[in-house]
Amino acid sequence: MTLTTQVVSPAAIQDTLNKIWESLETTNVTRASLFNLIFYCKKNNRTAYVQKLAQKVIEKFPSRVIFIAVDTQSKEDFLKTEVSILSSSKGEFDVACDYIQIEASGPSQLRVPFVVLPHILPDLPIYLAWAEDPGLDDPLFNQLNTFASRLIFDSETTDNLARFCTTLMQNYETTHTDIADLNWARIENWRDLLSMVFYSEENLDRMQHAKQIAITFNAQESQFFCHTRIQAVYLQAWIACQLNWEFKSLRTQKESMLFAYQSKYSPIEVSLTPILNAKLPPGLILSLAITTLDGHTYSFSRDLEQIHRITLHSSDTQSCALPVTYIFQKAESGHSLVKEVTHRGTSKHFLKVLNLLKNRENLGIC
Repeated sequence: MTLTTQVVSPAAIQDTLNKIWESLETTNVTRASLFNLIFYCKKNNRTAYVQKLAQKVIEKFPSRVIFIAVDTQSKEDFLKTEVSILSSSKGEFDVACDYIQIEASGPSQLRVPFVVLPHILPDLPIYLAWAEDPGLDDPLFNQLNTFASRLIFDSETTDNLARFCTTLMQNYETTHTDIADLNWARIENWRDLLSMVFYSEENLDRMQHAKQIAITFNAQESQFFCHTRIQAVYLQAWIACQLNWEFKSLRTQKESMLFAYQSKYSPIEVSLTPILNAKLPPGLILSLAITTLDGHTYSFSRDLEQIHRITLHSSDTQSCALPVTYIFQKAESGHSLVKEVTHRGTSKHFLKVLNLLKNRENLGIC
């Protein structure tokens, strides 16, 4: 909830914020900032969605938000700033934080870092949520990158997943700044579930002898999500990395993909199959089935009416175990960003996945 908004010149940002807070001294509003959160995006129809993500974060973790939107299509040269106080709670005593919005034209975007730097709160972490494709040349990326203690990307913004993975690996190896991706966060429940199911030596040994894995995902696009295969690609790559499978080949046909790996026991085929369902979130993984060399099958299926419920059917050639239902944490819009803000460091598992997928140009548009 926005308590107040004022358009100001860049030089007057801090003075205006101070005056707004002075006017709120007699109210039940408490000022708080756990970290600095910088958003960057191009000004287009996705800007409003990114702004909603910012609001979702501060509802959980009040922080100073600096929101940057660059209009590369504008014929006018401009740099505009405004300040707001955003409430992060709805209780009797509201917690609120600063929101600084910067809009610039293409020619003026190089002035943006000079506006941002004086308004970063010292001694607090700086998270940069880069809501554009980092693989494309952008004059602001390297400058804002130098501020950040953690970089959060969204692979939904790229039209080339191999290039995206290569760029993230290069950036991490060069700067050692922590990196994260929202699509990686979106499959955390699946990674946790598979780790739990295959934790025992017996089940892990069966998984090591897998010969076929079939994953289905929701390929229905939305206004803000059109690269629906990425979560499924990440999940199968994570499984391959954890089991030390050697990548052999990849074939694509429309939305379907077929990965071929080699384990120390046998070849493995992993298929990614699209399903269209307009009622479900784009890219959502709907099912995962694993077949082993000795005929054991693990079939995970999502309840399409209650999508946080996952049922496991396990069977072999002689018996069938009772179904087991697992409950995923209910996901809300912006939940993946909130999770990545709270995580520390860079996931070693994520780095392995990036290393597997980088430079594989036949991944194409996911």
